[in-house]
Amino acid sequence: MKTEHQISNKRLAQIADEAAKKIPELIAERETEILTDYHSAVQDAQDDGEEKTPKLKLGLKLSYDLKASELEVKLSWTVSRKSSDTMHLDDPEQSKLNLE
Repeated sequence: MKTEHQISNKRLAQIADEAAKKIPELIAERETEILTDYHSAVQDAQDDGEEKTPKLKLGLKLSYDLKASELEVKLSWTVSRKSSDTMHLDDPEQSKLNLE
């Protein structure tokens, strides 16, 4: 028995197929911004003397509205950046000797 809240295997396949078609379009629409963000992060890493290349992360979110039969495909991107330094901390409980 099929209810209005069920999705068939064929519908899931359709969602996957339509999303696969839309993803390259979304990336192409935002190509300049994605590449600008990535190249900026690479330059910053080089300026900071980092040896690792920043990672570009592309996120995809698919939302299917069963009642409206609408598929929403969202693209997000981030570039992982890190900054670090190492310092020595004296023990605050350790008293210092005045040796002069």
